[in-house]
Amino acid sequence: MPDMNGIEVLASLRATGWAGAGLMLTGYYDAIVAAKARREGFQEVLPKPVLDHELIGTVTRLLGEQRAKKVAE
Repeated sequence: MPDMNGIEVLASLRATGWAGAGLMLTGYYDAIVAAKARREGFQEVLPKPVLDHELIGTVTRLLGEQRAKKVAE
């Protein structure tokens, strides 16, 4: 992304009131990047390339967590 990185995109979405799950895919994965992303609001950080079943499983889990959160409210 030429104008924003993923953390900035999520911050911008949160500033508008969006409360969905944040999933970061990064080609520069390491423990420091993952920790920063989680501090900034991402629920999950996956390294690229990501296997199809890993991505589908993660998205399914995050959507289930969001659904459960809404039901609990």
